[in-house]
Amino acid sequence: MYEIRDNVGTFGSDEISVSARIDEDDIGAIDATVSDGSAPFEIDLYCSDETAGLRGEYTIELAFTASNADYTISADRTTDEPVTVDCGFDYGNSANYRDNTEDTTNTDIPPREAAKGSVTTPGNVNSYDGHYATFSSESRDNGTEIKGAKIGFVFPTAPKSDAYELRVEVSGDQPSGDWIVYLVDGAGTRLTSTGNGPKDKLKKNTNRFAFDSDESGRIRSNRTDLYLIFATTSNGNEVTAMVDYFELRPVSSSS
Repeated sequence: MYEIRDNVGTFGSDEISVSARIDEDDIGAIDATVSDGSAPFEIDLYCSDETAGLRGEYTIELAFTASNADYTISADRTTDEPVTVDCGFDYGNSANYRDNTEDTTNTDIPPREAAKGSVTTPGNVNSYDGHYATFSSESRDNGTEIKGAKIGFVFPTAPKSDAYELRVEVSGDQPSGDWIVYLVDGAGTRLTSTGNGPKDKLKKNTNRFAFDSDESGRIRSNRTDLYLIFATTSNGNEVTAMVDYFELRPVSSSS
């Protein structure tokens, strides 16, 4: 994504180091390498653990150092135009979802509330492709006691925006029972009012939840510390929902 030229004509690629970061205070470093071969050298960028799930266009800051026995040269550069970044995020990683099953690494939903229910094949929500994760309420004593569901997902860092929309793709079958979705931060503070009314219940096919300016402001302020919660609104019969995909995306005022 970037090219550097050795005007001195003395450096090899193994004598040039580079570091890179997104030009925003709350986003961490990304990985960068210098290509093998002769000048001009190409700089390749790779998603890091700190930028997992990051999507959007960002200005990149680069710091170069070229050093050998004769010379040491350092330079900082910023890309002229924003660079498109698309770092995948695996919701199927056990560190990125919260339910109450033996396979789950962390069963705590912020602030430290035990998750209820289960999600089968959670990695199926990574892409919109017709493969579903099955969310189920929790039952005990051979199904005689139904305790509802509260299943959480860690969200990747959200792009900065003045307005956001949550999209949830459900199968063509209406979810059984009443399921709601909402966002919290790492302290468990509820950031959105989604789920407060009948119109906020999950329905079959495409669900879109637009957030007002106050909600969007809270999301932006906590965009590196977001959790998406799927919950049932009451106990009762065991219920399920089949979810294909979800996405928190920025929207423009004209969208």
